[in-house]
Amino acid sequence: MRRGLTAWFLAVLSVAMVVAACATTSCSSSKQPVGLAAGCSLNSDCNSPLHCVFGLCHEACATQEDCPSGQLCVPAPTGGGHVCELPAETQCTATSTCGMGLSCIANNCTQACIADAGTTSDAGCLQGQACSDAGGCVSTVGDAGSSSSSGSSSGSSSGSGSGSGGDSGEGGGSSSGCNPVTGDAGPLGFVPSNFDPNNLAVHDSAPEGGINWTDPPDASCANTQILSQCLPVVNPGQPELYNAANVSLSDGTLASIYVVNNFVVESNATLNLPSNDQPYPVIIAVKGTAQILGTINAAGALVNGNIAGPGGYPVYGSSDTTLGFGGGGTGQSGTFATSGPGGGSFCGLGGTGGGVGPFASGGSLYGNAQLVPLVAGSGGGYWAPNTGLFGPSGGALQISAAKGMTIGNNGVINASGGVYYAAGGAGGAILLESPTITVQGVVVANGASGGNVPLHDNGINATPNDQPATDLSGGGTGAAGATINGSNGAVTGDAGSEPGGGGGAGWIRFNTGCLTVAQSAIISPYLAPKTTCTTQGQLKLQ
Repeated sequence: MRRGLTAWFLAVLSVAMVVAACATTSCSSSKQPVGLAAGCSLNSDCNSPLHCVFGLCHEACATQEDCPSGQLCVPAPTGGGHVCELPAETQCTATSTCGMGLSCIANNCTQACIADAGTTSDAGCLQGQACSDAGGCVSTVGDAGSSSSSGSSSGSSSGSGSGSGGDSGEGGGSSSGCNPVTGDAGPLGFVPSNFDPNNLAVHDSAPEGGINWTDPPDASCANTQILSQCLPVVNPGQPELYNAANVSLSDGTLASIYVVNNFVVESNATLNLPSNDQPYPVIIAVKGTAQILGTINAAGALVNGNIAGPGGYPVYGSSDTTLGFGGGGTGQSGTFATSGPGGGSFCGLGGTGGGVGPFASGGSLYGNAQLVPLVAGSGGGYWAPNTGLFGPSGGALQISAAKGMTIGNNGVINASGGVYYAAGGAGGAILLESPTITVQGVVVANGASGGNVPLHDNGINATPNDQPATDLSGGGTGAAGATINGSNGAVTGDAGSEPGGGGGAGWIRFNTGCLTVAQSAIISPYLAPKTTCTTQGQLKLQ
C-alpha cells in the first residue's frame, strides 16, 4: 500500500514539475505562426506549410519548379525533405560559409553533385536542376541566380528578378528566354491555386448564374463599376446578375470565385472591390486572356474611408471588430493610455504607435509566399476603444488566366492598406497566375501611413507606387518598395498627440513560366531577391 502511495505521489510530483517548467519555458507555443523568412524554433512556429530551418521559416519544395526564381530547392538539414533557399542564403564568397550544410561553389550556396557525362542525369540534383561544371546543382528553370555564374545556361525572362522597375534602375525589358509552359490539367491547362475546378458545382441554370466552365461569359469592365456590373445578365427576364460561387480554402475560410471567358478592365475603367460588396477574397478564373488596362482597386479606404478591400479587416458592417491575424494594437487604452495605435501587419510588420510610451505594437506576421490559402492583410489598430477609427486593410485578389495576362501601361492592381483617422492598414494579397504575365503598369500591396486625429482630419493612403507614403502629422510611414515594415509613430512627449504606426507590406505572387516586367513598371513591394514579400513561382501542371 505504501509503495502504491509513493508511486502516486511521485507521478503527481512529476506532472507538477512539468507544468511548472511549461509555465516558465513555454512547452507549447500559443503565439501566432509567422511567415516566410521570420525567426522560428520549431516547424509549428511557422505558417503551414513552411518549415523551420536554421532558425528561419522556409518554403517546402519537391522540385526546382516549386521555388521562386533565384532560389534553389535544397535538402533540409533536419527532418528530411527539401526547402527553398531564402534570398540571403543563395550567395557566398571564399571567406564566407553556407548554411544548411550546403557548399560554396562558384559563389553560390548549393548542393555538391557529380555530372554523368553523356547522360541527362545529374547525381545529387533534383528535377529542374543540372550539375554545373564546377560541381554544384544549378537551376534550369527560369533565371535562378545560381546558374548565372556556374556556366550552366537556363534561359529566362529578362524581366524576372528585376521586380521593381521605376526608380530602381532595373527594368524588365523584353523576355527573350521565356518558357510559357502549358498543359491540359483541367479547363485552365494548369492546376490553379486555392481551388479545384473539378470540385466546383455547375449551377449555371440558376437565374443568378454561377460556375460555368463550358461556355462562360466574357467580362468587360468600363467606367467605374463593381465586379457584378462587369458581367452579363444570364437571364434577361430576371434582375439578378451573374454571381459568384463560394469555395472553401485550405484553412476552412471562404473565397468568392467568378468564372469568365475573357476578362478586360478597359483603360478608362476603375473596378472597385470593396469588402461591403465582396466580403470574401476574390478569385477570377479566366479561360481566355486577362487584360488589365485600367485600375482594379482592392485597396483599403480608397472607396470609402472605413471600408477594407475584399476579404479584408475589419469586416464592413459587421459587429465583429477583429482586425485580422496581424491587427495593430489599440491606442489610448490600458497600458497604452498615452500611445497611438499600432499599424497592421501581413508580410511586413506594422509600426508601433507614437506619442508617450509605452507604445501599442504592430500586429504579428502571417501568411506565406504562395498565398495558399488566399487571405487579406490586417487592419491598423483602433485610435481608441469603441471609436470605430482604424486602418482598413488591403484585400485579397487572385486572377488565374489560361492564355496569358497583361497589366498594360496604364493598368493598376492596387491592394494597398488604408487609414481612417488611426494607424495604417497592411497591404493585402495579389496572386496572379498564367503561362505568360506581362507587367507594364503598376502592381502594389503597400502599407498605409498612420494618421493623427488631433492634427489631421483624415489619414493618408499608401501611394500606388514604390515610394513609402508619409504623414506630416507624425504618423508612421507605410511600407513600400524595398521597405516591408511600417515605421513607428513619432514620439511626441505630449499626451493628447498620439500618431499611429504605419502599415506593413502585403504579399504579391506571380505563378508563371514567363514574367516580363517593363522598365517603367512598378511592383511594390519589390520582387525577390530585393524583398521576400513579392516572389515568382511556377504553374502546376498536375
